[in-house]
Amino acid sequence: MKKERWLIMGLCAAMLTPLMAGCLEWLKRFLGDDPFKYVRRDGKIYGLPVIWDIGIDGIQLGFRDDWLKKVGIDKTPETLEEMEAALTKFRNEDPDGNGKKDTYGITATGENVQSMFSSVFGAFDVYPNIFRERNGTIVRGEIEPGAKQALEVLNRWYKNELIDPEFVVNKGENVEDKVMTDKVGAVEYYWWSFLPGNAFLGGESWHELAKKYEGFSFATVGGVKGPEGKYGISQYNPAFASGVMFGKQLENDREKMIKYMQVFEATQFNPKFYELLQFGEKGKHWKENEKGTVEFIEPYTDEKERKKAGIGHYSMAGSFNDYDFQTSYTSDESLRELAKNTRAKGTRNIDILAPFNKPVYNETRDKLNQLTLQTYIDFITGRKSLDEFDNFVAEWRKIGGDSVLAEAQKVYEENLK
Repeated sequence: MKKERWLIMGLCAAMLTPLMAGCLEWLKRFLGDDPFKYVRRDGKIYGLPVIWDIGIDGIQLGFRDDWLKKVGIDKTPETLEEMEAALTKFRNEDPDGNGKKDTYGITATGENVQSMFSSVFGAFDVYPNIFRERNGTIVRGEIEPGAKQALEVLNRWYKNELIDPEFVVNKGENVEDKVMTDKVGAVEYYWWSFLPGNAFLGGESWHELAKKYEGFSFATVGGVKGPEGKYGISQYNPAFASGVMFGKQLENDREKMIKYMQVFEATQFNPKFYELLQFGEKGKHWKENEKGTVEFIEPYTDEKERKKAGIGHYSMAGSFNDYDFQTSYTSDESLRELAKNTRAKGTRNIDILAPFNKPVYNETRDKLNQLTLQTYIDFITGRKSLDEFDNFVAEWRKIGGDSVLAEAQKVYEENLK
């Protein structure tokens, strides 16, 4: 970040509070009491944090609830043992009713280790490919002893044909296709995809399956408990970018800087201005229908007419998306509690160092990730014996892992400790 190009903000956090009360309250929900920690250097704020609020607890483990009932299970699995029992029945007891043994318990994508059966690793309190703090020390889940325990479980599941053997080559669209074509009964994915689309966002897959099967639904959990009661799934640090930056020309124009703050606050967190920008005037351009959602009035049902009137998606900052607030206009009132309760199941296991610059890691991560991903796949599929786990850890450290951990510890102590 070059100081000659970017303005060091002249507004301290205390002065921002009355200007952006709604925004600050929202940021604190996901970044803690000091939401500016990721954009502060040497005691000065360099920008406004950019966050993806539903990334912090977005991924959950979903089970085909109709399949659970079909194979005689009347509760959503809560432990690793209960999950294994369900997956075994999904494989062996013909949950789709086609008379063939062509279903599997669970699938995943082999594209990255962070999202590959994360709930199983979480049951042992390890999260591969992210930086976490444990008793003041930064750790990486892929080399912790708990990872070997998780891999032992996954290797057993693979041998018992509970895991879709094509997970190795699956991409994101393949995973969705396996769910849509009744090939698997469990998957880790975004929680809103397990709900009707009018509950929050998306839901196209849900509706397609609901058309095919009477009583269809997903049951979701934030993870399954392991031997010590631990559970969780890897998520994304919401502060994924450096922030909204301001040109240095504003350094001596305090009034304009304040006006920016006021515009951001009004257009994204004030219902009056948000409605005008997104939907137009209530009663003229739109009305609230019986489901409690926005319904455009003729001729503004036509997007072209809305564009002529200046109505449509607008975000001056392009970054302040309070989804709970925004979907209160678009999700059915009767389903909002369902969305709220489903989201609440999520865990917040994030890479705490994701927003910080880490030159050593940036230089080394590709070879570390490639080593981990390939070796983990080999462990799961049995191409390599888990007796070689310690050799993998030694290799990981040797090719740059130790340097990465040393850098990470320094970054943590300088910024978050």
